[in-house]
Parts: sequence; C-alpha cells; structure tokens
Amino acid sequence: MKGIEFEEVRNAIINAFDADDFDMLLYERLDYDRPQHVGDGPFKRVASDVLRDFQKQGLDPILIAEVAAKRPMKNDIQAIYRKYAAAMVDEARRQGVDDSRAKAIERYGLIKDLEIQKGGVTVETVKSGRGGLERAITGVPVVNYNAWLRQMLNWEGKVCRVEIDGTPLGTGFLVGEDLVLTNYHVVESILHAPGGAGFVARFDYIETPTGPALGVAVPGAAADWLVAHGTYAPNEGNGDPRNASPDATQLDFALVRLAQGIGSMPRAPGSNGAGPRGWVNLPTNAPALGPKMPLMIIQHPETHTIKLAMDTEGVIEVTPDQRRVRYKTTTEGGSSGAPILNLDGQLVALHHLGYPAFPKGIPIPDGINQGIPIITIYRRLRDLGLDHLVTTPSP
Repeated sequence: MKGIEFEEVRNAIINAFDADDFDMLLYERLDYDRPQHVGDGPFKRVASDVLRDFQKQGLDPILIAEVAAKRPMKNDIQAIYRKYAAAMVDEARRQGVDDSRAKAIERYGLIKDLEIQKGGVTVETVKSGRGGLERAITGVPVVNYNAWLRQMLNWEGKVCRVEIDGTPLGTGFLVGEDLVLTNYHVVESILHAPGGAGFVARFDYIETPTGPALGVAVPGAAADWLVAHGTYAPNEGNGDPRNASPDATQLDFALVRLAQGIGSMPRAPGSNGAGPRGWVNLPTNAPALGPKMPLMIIQHPETHTIKLAMDTEGVIEVTPDQRRVRYKTTTEGGSSGAPILNLDGQLVALHHLGYPAFPKGIPIPDGINQGIPIITIYRRLRDLGLDHLVTTPSP
C-alpha cells in the first residue's frame, strides 16, 4: 500500500511483541496461522515476511489496526495508526473492498462514524470523511468481540468469592492449579487459625435464568494454607491511604493454597464454559498502566454473584514508587482481592481498597479506588523464590 514506510511498521511490531504474542495476535484476531504462510526464523525476518504477505493481499491496513488495538499504550504503534488512518480509508474506498475486509476495517472505525465515549457518555462523533480521524483513536481502542468474549468467559471460571467463617468478605482468583490470590486484609482474621480453618473459595457463583447458582465451594488446605503474604501500610488500615508510604513488602496480598486442584477440574454444570477451568499466570514483565487507561474489574461486590465493572478512562495515577495504582472503576465491599484487567483481558493489578471521599480541601476527586500493580506482587514472590508457583502453564 502506497505511503506506508515498511521499515517503520515492521520495527514498531517487533518492539511491541515477541514472536509468540505476534503469532497469537495473527491467529486469534486475523485467523492467520502464521506457520502455514510464513516460515520460522528470527523474529525480525518473520515480521517482515508477514507484513509483505499482508501487503500483497491488500490487508496491511487491517494488520496495522489490529496491532494498534492490541497495544493501546505503545506510543510508536499508535503514532503509526494515526499517521496512516486517513490513507487507509482512502485506499479502501478507492479499491472497493469486499465484504469481509470492509467489516474488518469497520471494526476499527476506519469507514463508519466513530463515537468517542468517556465514562459511558458520548462526547463526540467523528465522521469518516473528516481529516482529523486520528483524534478518534486517542479514545478507547476497539476490541475483537469474539476474542474478548472468550477471554471474559475464561476469566469467569477463575474468579471466586472468598468466604471467611461463612461470611462473604472478598474476591480472589486462581493463579495456579490450587492457588488463589486475594488480599491479606481479607484473610487477616484467620491468619493464626489452625490450617486456615474458615477459608472457602466459592467458584461459579453466577447469575442464571433461574437465580444464582451456588457454584463450587473449595476450602483452604489443611496444612500450609497461606503460602505467602504481604501486609498493608499502616495508614491504609486506618482509612487514610493517601498518606501511606508502603514499603516493598506491604503489598496487601495473600497467596492461599486450596484443599484441591480445582484449576484442573471441569467447571460446575450450568456455568459458562467446559473443560478444565484453568488459571492465570502472573505476568513476568510489567503490563502498561497509565493515566486514563481503560480498566475492567471482575468482582463479587456486596456478596453478589460475579460482576464486571468497566471504565473507559479508569486509571487516575500510578504512585511514584510503582506500588499503588489509583482509579475510578466501580467497586464495593466484597471487591477486595479482585483482578484488574486492561481492555484485552490482561491482568494488570490486584484491587485492594476503596475510599469514598477525601477530607475537605484535598483537591482529588471523590470515589477513588486503589490497587497493587500485579508486577510488584510477582517480583515479591520472585524475591521469595516462589515465582515458579504463579507461572505454571494452565491447561
């Protein structure tokens, strides 16, 4: 396609992905089984060959759009998308795209009108004929619907309601076959109970057409139930988190071992999914976290069945020490320990508290929630020699 700098696009791709992630993007989002089209080799050569193949088919605009949607926080990728968005529209119109290509391009707003939303409110509609199309892509990236839906259904089976002595107190999620990650303050009351007596993780507690499903209740292991933990900062426990200065160990997390490896077992009858429920690995490299980034939180708020909260401009700030992230995404009591995801369903943080209002005179908006960047928890577990427990491949 005319006007596209081949080397610029290729270099942006290899800087944003590794070989496996790029292959997965091609397969899941573009139905392109790379080994059937392009041979193995150094990633730079593979990326070049893939880009040439897409150019030959006239599908390079779709590849760029998919790459941009997958890496919303990569400035070089987004700059390329902005640079060539108008050219993509003109080329598609000139060529007269077929139905399949038209639908693929439309998913990214390159032909149809775009609605830019903030907090669920439409603030601007951008017409496809306007030259300033690049402004649209600074909003929320559009995701592949089917891939996103599969991701959410997979997550649903991994998230549990945490009950202590029969009382729902928080949320957790599987990070190993028999390992649940939640907050330290959720399990603090039973910290010294023999064998973690009183801990229960309830999976598949979902809403059905006939009412809530009871799901599957799994107790904590009889011995060595608390594998690792980190406390919270004193001011966070006193309700004044804005003045907290947590050290490297104060990450408010608890890694709990269950009495059975439910991650390798099928989901409960009637739940949304089949086969082993699996678990999520903690990322070993820091996922992007930045102001106004969209966030999703899967949680059991106020003892309810599993819920999803989403905010199109969720992130407010990441603290300078990188140990806390603050956001506006909705949570309630019972949400503590919930996984925080980016728009692609990637785990980025662990929710740990919300405070409804700051004292008068503090120039920070009400309703701020706070979490722990997941990379800090992974690094703490690595320092403890336990990182292998949370990076075991899931079935």
